This record gives sequence, structure tokens and C-alpha cells, in this order.
Amino acid sequence: MKFFLSALFTILMMIGCQDTSNITDPIDNPYSDGLNKKPSHEEYELISLPTKAAEWQGATFSVSKQINGNTGGQVQMFDYYVTSSGLPFYIFISLNIPKNAFTGTQTITMTLDDEYAYIHFYPEMDFNKDLILNQYFQGIDLIQFGGNYLQEMDFVYIDDDGKLEVIEKNSVTLNNIIGLVKIEGARIPHFSRFGWIRLQGSGI
Repeated sequence: MKFFLSALFTILMMIGCQDTSNITDPIDNPYSDGLNKKPSHEEYELISLPTKAAEWQGATFSVSKQINGNTGGQVQMFDYYVTSSGLPFYIFISLNIPKNAFTGTQTITMTLDDEYAYIHFYPEMDFNKDLILNQYFQGIDLIQFGGNYLQEMDFVYIDDDGKLEVIEKNSVTLNNIIGLVKIEGARIPHFSRFGWIRLQGSGI
């Protein structure tokens, strides 16, 4: 089953990449003028996850792994659920932890939010070196956002008060045909929650 799922996903990704729009910081990111710019609450909305099918209600998605901070390591999640429309929703999260990012051994946990397209990282801590995150969701309805979604969507840090902080990353990839939202090389300086939002105050 896992082999079939991986093979199916690889095929879908190859098809999707044939018609994909890429946004790369800092050229096309409307909030890329610094990591400390925080839009107000009125300037964004959280991106909702697709509704789970009845038999998937209550399913949660989380992974934990012990990591020695001196040697570093990697924590990954590759999973899916079936939506209320009968289609699969794919989840991929890959967190690379460099050597000496922290001292001692920590149990690193990544948990998908139950409602919105963001990820909770535990335990809350700061790092000596940035962690590198590669992540995508496939199966989000991007067409609902209209023609400006390429300029309006971003992957950000969301603090406890709901304020945003744009994070440095290599690229953002969006594909409305397969509902793909993807980031590569996102720098994670600390743990909290990170996820996808739609900007509403960029003047577009």
C-alpha cells in the first residue's frame, strides 16, 4: 500500500510540475522586505484544510523523533486522508536539523493542525542554527481565491497573538490544477507554528 501510494504521488507530482507557477523570494513576495514585518490581523486569512470524509473524521497527523542536537538529523511525515469529495489530500513535511543546532537530545514533534494548513512544531525552543523545512500540501482548492492567489499566498510564522512573520525561503510553488502549495528551503529559527495564509492587505 505504501509503495502504491508513493508511486501514485510521484506520478501526480510529475504531471503537476508541467504547469506550475513559482514564486521565489524576494522578487515576488509582497512582504519580502524583511523578516520582521508583521501585517495586522485584518490583512490575512488562514487557509483551511479540505474537509475529511466521514470515515476519516477524528484522524490526526503527527510524528515525533528523538534528535541529538550535536549530530543533527531529519524528521519526516508523508501521509494522506480522503476528503469529503472523495479525493486524497496529501501531506509532506521534511525538517532537516543541522549539526549543533541545539545542545542535548530533544524529542522533535511535528503536528498538522486539525483545521488549517499550518504545522505545530514542539518543543518551543530557539536554535543556534536555522533548521531547513521542505513542505507541501496537495489537494487544496486554490481556484476559490481567484486569479490573484499567486501574489496573495505565503508560508509564514504565526505567533500566539495571530501576528505574522515572513520567513526566508528558497521558493514557493503553487499549482491550481492539483491544488499544490509547496515551499523549499524555509529557514526555521525557532519552533512554534508555521503555515499557509492568504494576504489581503498587499494592495493587489
